[in-house]
Amino acid sequence: MLMCAALQAQNRAAVVSQLKKNSLQPVRYAPDAVWAGRQVIWLEMPFASSGFIHPSKVAALRGMQIERVDLVYTQFAVSPSFDQQTLNNRRLDEFQRLLPGVFANALTEWRLAGQTGATSPESGRTFFHGFVVVVREKASPELSRKELRFLDSLLGGGVLVPVGTEPGAGGSSTADGASSLKGSTGIITINGVPLRIRRSIPDDSLRFFLRSTYSDGDVVEARWTDTSHTTIAYTERYNDHRMKRTVKLSEDSLARLGPRSRLLSGYSKLNPDSVIISTLRRNNWGNIAIVCDVTGSMSPYTAQLFAWIEQTQRAGRCSHYLFFNDGDRKRTGEKATGKTGGLYPIKSSSFDSVSRKAGECMNAGDGGDIPENYIEALLAAINKFPATTEIVLIADNWASPRDLELFEKLNRPVHIILCGSRSGVNIDYLFLARQTGGSVHTVNQDINNLGTMKDGEIVQIGRQRFILRDERFIMMTDDLIFN
Repeated sequence: MLMCAALQAQNRAAVVSQLKKNSLQPVRYAPDAVWAGRQVIWLEMPFASSGFIHPSKVAALRGMQIERVDLVYTQFAVSPSFDQQTLNNRRLDEFQRLLPGVFANALTEWRLAGQTGATSPESGRTFFHGFVVVVREKASPELSRKELRFLDSLLGGGVLVPVGTEPGAGGSSTADGASSLKGSTGIITINGVPLRIRRSIPDDSLRFFLRSTYSDGDVVEARWTDTSHTTIAYTERYNDHRMKRTVKLSEDSLARLGPRSRLLSGYSKLNPDSVIISTLRRNNWGNIAIVCDVTGSMSPYTAQLFAWIEQTQRAGRCSHYLFFNDGDRKRTGEKATGKTGGLYPIKSSSFDSVSRKAGECMNAGDGGDIPENYIEALLAAINKFPATTEIVLIADNWASPRDLELFEKLNRPVHIILCGSRSGVNIDYLFLARQTGGSVHTVNQDINNLGTMKDGEIVQIGRQRFILRDERFIMMTDDLIFN
C-alpha cells in the first residue's frame, strides 16, 4: 500500500510539472481539432467548484487510452484572496478519485488552459470549466473501415476500398488502378487561392485540405453543410482569434494537377504530426525495408507514408515493404508469440501496388488490440528481404510490442519512427533500438547514440530525460525517477 501511494504521488507530481510547462491562455477555450480515430470528451465542473456535473462520464473513461487532457479554468477571481492553484489541485484530486490511474500513463499530454475572457462572476459562469479529454477510439472492425475510407478518400476513391463495397467512397477504378476523376470539385478560398478536393473526403479529414487565409494561421475544424457536398463551413485560427468561414464548390477537373499527388502532398504538409515525412527527409537511409503498423488509429501516419512513396518512387528510395495488422481478425487468446500473423510483404516500386497491398492488410484486420506483433513483423521482413541491410519501423508509440522477448533474433539495425510521441516516448522502443544498434526518431529529433550509451548515462528526448540502468531506460522528471 505504501509503495502504491508513493507511485501515485510521483505520477501526480509529473502531471503537475507538465501542467506548469504546458500553459495556455485563450480568451475562451476551444479544443484543437482531432485526428481520425480520436474522440473529444468534455467533463464539466461548475464555476469555482471541484465537483463534476456528470461523474458517470468520468467513470466511462476506464480502460480507454487517453492521449491528452486539458484542465480548463477562468483566470477571473471573485476575491483577491482566491487561490486558483488550490482549486486546480482539488479538481485533479477529484479526477483521480473517480478515475484511479488517470495520472499513470507517462505518454498522456497534460495542458493547463487559463481563459482570460471572463470579467465578472456572471460572465465567468458562461465559460467552460473542468477537463477536456482526447481519447483513442477502441479498436474495432468499424474503426478499421473508417480509417480505410479515410485513406481511400486521400487517393481519390476506389483504390484501397474494393469498388462497390463502400458506397459513396467516390470514383471508380480503371484498368491500371488509377481512380476516375468523376466527382472532383474545385474550391476558391477567400484569399483567392484555388484548392481542388473531392466530395468523397469525410468531415474528419476536410480540415487537412483547406488553407488558412493567413500565412501563419491554421484551419482547426471543417465540415460539409449539405448532403450533396457543395458547401463547406470551416473555422480558422489566427493568434487568439477564431473566424468562421463558408465556401461553395464549383465543378472542375483534377486532370491538370494529378489527383493523387495533389491530395497526398496537401495532406502531408498540413498534418499536425509530420513525423514520417520529416524523418524520411532527414535520413537518407539506403537498402532498407519499411515495416509499417496499419492497425487502428494509424491512418494519419499511413497517409504520410503514401505521400512519401508517391513523391520518391521515381528515385527508388525503397522497394521493400511489409504491412501488418496484428493477426488479421484473431482474438487476443489466439495470438501466439511469434505466430500471430497478419503480415503482408511486397517488393515493388509501384505506388499503386504498394498502396493496394496496405489496403489489403487493413481490409483483413479489425484494428487489433493494444500490444502488437512488432518483432514478428520485423523478423518476417528480414526473412522475406534478406538482401536489405537496415529496417525502418513505423510504430505506434502507444502500442508496445507483445513479443519483445524475441528481440535477440533481430540481426539488423532497426530505425524506429514513433507515431504519436508528442507528449512522451515509449521506453520499449528505446530498448529495442539500443539492442539492435538502431535509432529512434520523433518529429524533431533523431536519437542515434542509444547503442553506445553506458550505464548511468542520460538521454534527453524532447522534454523527457531517460537514464540507462541495467540495459533498461527509466524516465526521469526533475529529481524523481519513474519505473
